[in-house]
Amino acid sequence: MTGRKPLRRTAWSMLIGGVAATALMLGGSAVVIGHGETASSAEPAVWPAGVDIGVFRSASTDSRGTACTVTQPDGRTSMVWPRFGERLRSESADAATIACAPSATVLSEGKLAVARITRSEWIALPLIVMFLGALLFVPRVTMLWTSLSRPFGNRLRRRV
Repeated sequence: MTGRKPLRRTAWSMLIGGVAATALMLGGSAVVIGHGETASSAEPAVWPAGVDIGVFRSASTDSRGTACTVTQPDGRTSMVWPRFGERLRSESADAATIACAPSATVLSEGKLAVARITRSEWIALPLIVMFLGALLFVPRVTMLWTSLSRPFGNRLRRRV
């Protein structure tokens, strides 16, 4: 009976921690992408020289992919079809402009790192912790869990 309380406290901590970590990851992703530079055909974004960028879907865009035109300072243009979140490397020593159709958000450096982490498979970790916390909070599941800590429990005693 006393073995359940610490497990219930752990389950409660896992549930709250999972919810908090998930909220931080989703909120951080939304804030970073919301503060990125918009690249559209009407308003191209600047791609600084020697900086890696990532193209992310804007909140208002419901597309699965985007086509971007990179314009070099000397007038040369090239088309790229980046996957969302993919890191693009600059091939030029000068700053270029990038215009995407449909519009997309361009992130670089620190914002790109945050967005790539928070929009990756790592979001599953706090979700799993949250699910386990909710599962272990149910008394029957915690009783089953504590009974597994002594697998042979009552079976090893002699029957008289």
